[in-house]
Amino acid sequence: MNMHQKIVFPIYLMIILMSLNICHIFLRAKTRIATTCQPNKPDISRQHAYFQTTYSPKVDHVASDSETRNISNPIDVKETTERSKSDSRVRPFSCNNCFKHDFIYLIQNEDICSEENRDEVDLIMLILTSHNNAYMRNVVRSTWASVSRNNTGNVRYVFLLGEVPQKHLMEAVHKEAIHYKDMLMEDFRDSYSNLTYKTIMGLKWASSFCDNAKFVLKTDDDMWVNVPQILRLVNRNKLILQSRVLGKCGHGQVMRDRNSKGYITFNEYPSSDYPQYCSGSGYVISIAVAKQIYEISRHVPFLKFEDVYIGMCVKALGKVGFKYNAGFFYTGDFRNNPCILKSEDVLTCHHVPLLMIQKVMKEKC
Repeated sequence: MNMHQKIVFPIYLMIILMSLNICHIFLRAKTRIATTCQPNKPDISRQHAYFQTTYSPKVDHVASDSETRNISNPIDVKETTERSKSDSRVRPFSCNNCFKHDFIYLIQNEDICSEENRDEVDLIMLILTSHNNAYMRNVVRSTWASVSRNNTGNVRYVFLLGEVPQKHLMEAVHKEAIHYKDMLMEDFRDSYSNLTYKTIMGLKWASSFCDNAKFVLKTDDDMWVNVPQILRLVNRNKLILQSRVLGKCGHGQVMRDRNSKGYITFNEYPSSDYPQYCSGSGYVISIAVAKQIYEISRHVPFLKFEDVYIGMCVKALGKVGFKYNAGFFYTGDFRNNPCILKSEDVLTCHHVPLLMIQKVMKEKC
């Protein structure tokens, strides 16, 4: 190495080391900024955290993906960001009589609650279903809904539907409705995105044609419902239910991930948090609260997640709240002991095989 090289080499080495040091400082600063600018996560209770992980909005409702491929969303929205809050298509949180729910009944069975023992209806069960689920409805009729004694007992039930474009499905449901007299249908499109219409239809119908019932259970046709325990529950909570919704309640997560079934755009719901609500798989209210929710829904803009929407209506009422009960949406293991499903610890349970439901009804527990 000559004299020139001996002088230049240390200078090059010093420049390289200084450059690496500058890069290191820059990366540390960038990391600090990213960490500092992260939004603060809400401090939620253990109960709400459990609710959030076990029940995400609309992951487990009755309308299947295959049924909704050719059915349009009821709202025409575009993807947007926080910067477009002035966009007229961003959903407001309140309105003046914008949700009228003025659909026409295609199937109406108003006599469900008008038998001679009309004053003895303790519970009306509103059961969301879809056209393809005839077998599931028959299992429900022969198992946990059989306590209704064909809608003549102190418990009544009705299946809720919209209309579909498939003529053979509509004809089959009309025949089924004539035979069993336990179905209700309006002329909105039956789809996953329109479950809110089904629920409001049920509350509207109960308020008008079953207002002699003391309490209302909203559930789905793919659930196990422990009706005797539901009746004990509402009788123990008669006063509370005059101003509460009782179920598996908490704060669900707003999903902005396009790959999530619970995905919702900013235009559809321009907030990072949902209000408190109860899982749509099963909750109970008094007929008085059912009427209040239906009435206030006129002023609460449509949202496709029906359980969240009911939570928004409750929030709008102000004077009605929620009461958490772990017996709803039971997630424990019942396979080795089916009698658990009849115990006081279980009010509703999802993912119970239909054969298991039939077996449980026959078991002497």
